[in-house]
Amino acid sequence: MRGFKLGLLAIALVASVPMAAFAQGTLSGLVRDTSGAVLPGATVEASSPVLIEKVRSGITDGTGRYTISDLRPLAEQLRRELRQRGFVVHPLEPPPPSAAQYREFVAGQMRGAMLSIHLLGDLYGTALEGDSRSVVEMQIEEAGRLAGASALRRVIWLPEALTAEDRQRQYVDVLQKTAANEANTELLQTGFENLKTYVLRKLDEEPESKSGDMLQPAPLTIYLMYDRPDSDAVKVLRDELTARGWEVKPSYFDGSEKDLRKYHQETLVHCDATVIYYGTAHESWVQCKLYDLRKALGWGRSQPFLASAVIVGSPATAAKSSFATREAMVVDASQGPIASALDPFARLLSPRS
Repeated sequence: MRGFKLGLLAIALVASVPMAAFAQGTLSGLVRDTSGAVLPGATVEASSPVLIEKVRSGITDGTGRYTISDLRPLAEQLRRELRQRGFVVHPLEPPPPSAAQYREFVAGQMRGAMLSIHLLGDLYGTALEGDSRSVVEMQIEEAGRLAGASALRRVIWLPEALTAEDRQRQYVDVLQKTAANEANTELLQTGFENLKTYVLRKLDEEPESKSGDMLQPAPLTIYLMYDRPDSDAVKVLRDELTARGWEVKPSYFDGSEKDLRKYHQETLVHCDATVIYYGTAHESWVQCKLYDLRKALGWGRSQPFLASAVIVGSPATAAKSSFATREAMVVDASQGPIASALDPFARLLSPRS
């Protein structure tokens, strides 16, 4: 697994560092019936003269949400090929729903990136609540800001034949006039295979900061697993892990079952270490998470975890007092300060941290 993270922001997806690819051309929304209840499994069709097949369809997920894209196949192809070459491609978590949260999310995902890639299609895309711009216009704008102040290089791609809808055409016209004059930005209108060749060549180049110093390695990523009722209790643990300089990937509970499962599996594939918080959950829940650590190799993980720990928190129970496993370090944090309890786990990571 290579030492630099990559981010693939596709249409309604968001992604992260040393390479971030952002794709445009999506429509998304929520389907409800006349009573206001969401409709999972419903077919949604979008028609437009700019679509080659004129009509494109999508199916709502378990929460009634749908996404229709004109670039998703290309984005997924790029994502797969980069992962096959050992790059860590984000997103590993669903984006927030509001524009204000989304901007912060994108900035955090791209911080420390070496390359961002933005795929523009025929559709302008969907705006989030609180902003009239599409999510990809927001991504490109944030990448431009970072490219002007850091080592991030921004690549904006257009297909050779673009038959964009009116708003997308207006946006593309602005980009074509301004992007060439912006720092660390390349605007490419070429075939998709040429884009892939260009991206791989850029990723093979020696990354340097503007001062000539080598880009610092990405921080170790810790996947923190906990049950929903422990969301408040785990905040102290999460803050302590972050304070030690690690990137903490939290647990999520809202969203479709498919998206949550994908996040869980991909985070286990790409994280450096894992922490399971044993709070109010039953021991069987802990054993399921330990079992997932083993299954990560089948999901595509290429190397062992640097460290794994089960943090035993409150309340004290008979089951917890006798809990033991050889698959992870067991740390009792129910009595003393969490900082000192984490020291043995931190020592396992110290050669890399």
